[in-house]
Amino acid sequence: MQTSFSTKIPKFEHYGLITSDSLNLISFNLIDYINAKYTSSSDGVVSGFEIKYIGDENTFLIKKGLIKINKKIFWLNSDLKIDLPTDEGRYKCIIDVKCNNTELYFSNDISLTLVKSDEQVENEFLLFEVILRHGAQIRDETNYFEEFRDEFNAISLINQKYSASNSEFSTLSPIILKKWAYTASQKLRLENIDLNFIFLCLNSIVKKELLIAYLENKLGISININEITNSEIIKKLASILKGNMKKEKKEKEDYEESFYLE
Repeated sequence: MQTSFSTKIPKFEHYGLITSDSLNLISFNLIDYINAKYTSSSDGVVSGFEIKYIGDENTFLIKKGLIKINKKIFWLNSDLKIDLPTDEGRYKCIIDVKCNNTELYFSNDISLTLVKSDEQVENEFLLFEVILRHGAQIRDETNYFEEFRDEFNAISLINQKYSASNSEFSTLSPIILKKWAYTASQKLRLENIDLNFIFLCLNSIVKKELLIAYLENKLGISININEITNSEIIKKLASILKGNMKKEKKEKEDYEESFYLE
């Protein structure tokens, strides 16, 4: 038995004939390429979608980028702005995507909405959260890694889903993991497993499976990858930092098993 598949890519030559079929092939090939490239990636932000607060305009700026929702890739090819709510409270920014394909166009409508955190939204995809309080300047994000308790007027990426290649699980934003890595690298004493994990956090998108494996190894616990939340992962990473601080007070008998930084 045999099966086959062929791919056509149009040739555009000098004085060549451009047909509607050749133009259609270009659009199909582009869309197929993008979807095929991320077919084994989990749902979440793929690239871009950085969030900044613009104080002069009192708006949030969301940068263009790629995102995967319900196993489909969507791209935002221009920056978007969303006004700051006038009332204090807890808010979440929700992404809504609608496909409106016609005979002439592939159309994806992306909308961003700031709603109260306790408001239920069907099939919501959360981009960021913020707790607004009047009288204080809004920060783009926390400047250091901590347990990320409720912090006023700081953009929170804790519950944002980030896409990881060759994985079915969304992972933490690399912005958060890099802050943890910078903090951990400043510790006086690190084991080899810490050093390797720090390098991964600083230089790549860390899969959730690897995050869980690291936590289980360091904390000596068993974790259900399907049930643990981003917030719980962050708290466990914070507990590892606290544990490393205590290790600095131990006797030097563990010297051979540790790595020292200058």
